[in-house]
Amino acid sequence: MDVVASAQWLVTCRQGTSMNSRIVWASHDGTTGSDAVDTDETVYAKIKKNAVIAGLAVTIDLSGAGAAQVMRLRVATTGAADWHATRMPVNF
Repeated sequence: MDVVASAQWLVTCRQGTSMNSRIVWASHDGTTGSDAVDTDETVYAKIKKNAVIAGLAVTIDLSGAGAAQVMRLRVATTGAADWHATRMPVNF
């Protein structure tokens, strides 16, 4: 997990003629010597075309441990929708 301390995702979700896009920036508290136990994220640059997509929720969580630990982007809606995310790692 410590290879990438932070990441951004460009998330686009479509439902019928509606489209919502946003940028999610997240980081974790892991270090080279210890696993992450918490994440922090902000969602900004929200853009919508037509209606808001019902129940659209974008969250970040942690999965795994040690070298296999990953920070995951989770996207959910209350209805059927298609979505795409592009990850942009931020190394520092």
